[in-house]
This record gives sequence, C-alpha cells and structure tokens, in this order.
Amino acid sequence: MNKNLEEAQKLSFEENELIFVGRVTEIRNDGSYVLEIIELFKGEIIDSSFVNGISHNTCSMIPHNLYETWLVYTNFNSEGNISISQCGLSRSFESPYYFGSGFFPPPPPDINNPIKILELESQILDIKKKALEELKNEILLLRKMKKIR
Repeated sequence: MNKNLEEAQKLSFEENELIFVGRVTEIRNDGSYVLEIIELFKGEIIDSSFVNGISHNTCSMIPHNLYETWLVYTNFNSEGNISISQCGLSRSFESPYYFGSGFFPPPPPDINNPIKILELESQILDIKKKALEELKNEILLLRKMKKIR
C-alpha cells in the first residue's frame, strides 16, 4: 500500500466526524442531493439513514448520477448538511479516483485509428481496476478501524 495513502486514510479518519458508504437517492436542481447510508464507519445519524448534501464551495463535489455509490469522508455543517470535498479521499465507485491518487488517464489516441482507441480503452480499464482494488482495500481498513474505535 502507498505510504502516503495510508497516512491520508488515518488522518481522514481522525479529522472527519462522518465516514460512510452511501447511495445517491436524490439530486436536486439547486445542486443539493440526498445519500442513503449503506455502511457507517464513523459518526452517528439520528432519526434516519439519509443525509442531505450541498455544494458550499469550489472544493465541493456534487454526485451526478442517481443510485451511484460513494465512499464519503465528511463533517456536518451548522444546518446538519454534509458536503463532499474533492480534495480528500471521498469518491464514487463509478469514478474511484481521489485527489492525488496518481491514477491519470492516458492521453487521447488518434481518433482515426481504431486499434489505438481500443488500446486506450484497455489502459483506462486497467487503471480503473487498480483504483477499485484500492477502494476495496480502503473499505476493509475502515471496517477494522471501526472495530477498534
């Protein structure tokens, strides 16, 4: 495991009051959204298994796809809403890349060369597979950290 990632995971676990895997159940026109908590690693949710999310600054991410699953590290604001920071370890299962992950897509191919396009698609799938494996290992680590808390 990448030593920097391991350090970031421990720091993120300490600094965030709410860590969970959640599914997007609603996306509103004002940029707010609702996540249903599937698995809670840290924090408490009172009265529901749903949290409301907002975009409150330029570092906030907004889920774009209904029913997409996310790993979220966050804190509640004064109104009881969350925000997903693109500068941390939060990420979707569909796009499992976090800030600083080092998983960058290769440059675009010559669009007139079908073989080069297929090679690029294969490279992208390899990168995504590595990122998904890292995400899976992170969830396993969060389960362990939850038990020792």
